[in-house]
Amino acid sequence: MGLGCTIDKGVKVRVKPLSKSVILFNGKTIRLPTVSSVLTLLAVRPVMIDIVSELPLGYGFGISGASALACAFAVNKLFKLKKNNFQLATIAHMAEITNQTGLGSVGTQFTGGFLWKTAPGIPVQGKPLPFVGKKIYALILDKLETPSVLKDGKKIQKINIAADSILRRLKMSNILTLDQIFDFSYAFARKSTLLSDKLMINTIESIKASGGHATMNMLGKVILSTSKPYISKDYQWEIFTITNSKVHSL
Repeated sequence: MGLGCTIDKGVKVRVKPLSKSVILFNGKTIRLPTVSSVLTLLAVRPVMIDIVSELPLGYGFGISGASALACAFAVNKLFKLKKNNFQLATIAHMAEITNQTGLGSVGTQFTGGFLWKTAPGIPVQGKPLPFVGKKIYALILDKLETPSVLKDGKKIQKINIAADSILRRLKMSNILTLDQIFDFSYAFARKSTLLSDKLMINTIESIKASGGHATMNMLGKVILSTSKPYISKDYQWEIFTITNSKVHSL
């Protein structure tokens, strides 16, 4: 449950039969449990999964979920399995939950747009918000492995308490702007203790002090902002556009 969106950068997956299954991520062999789970359920013989990603793994961009979702569509097409789109999305969604690499990103990637999801699961329940075409600026600092959070019962309890509080406040807002959503997100990140890194907090506070709105990418050491802040030479910056684009076969 909560708010999330698709952006104009993602992954492409190609699949072909091979004597032994292998997963490549930007040309390098990798262990990717979400994709392996999809292959276990769908692949009728060993395959090579070739993932090309415009964004890195482990920074909160939903790349593991996107890879699993694209893999499910590609394998279904290769082996003519005749699974429908909802079945494929559900398989990818469950792969993320089982491997604790994410909770809701597959639902958003399957639907597209900026979504306020009011219930968990596939198909997505909720409503789209009118932010398609708006820009998001990202300062990429470091990884934060999602399983390290989702496997910690105490952290999950804090996250759920903070989420309930913020969702109640969201429901009381008749009209939501993207700036307000980023402010709510930042409040959630602090209240849940997901955000404790002093560099990130200080940077976000400096953006807010100059009239901007910023938050933490969920889950990664990445700062997201609705306005273009001062660009540090020490870190990578990306500019995204919110899009209606969703998973599709090429």
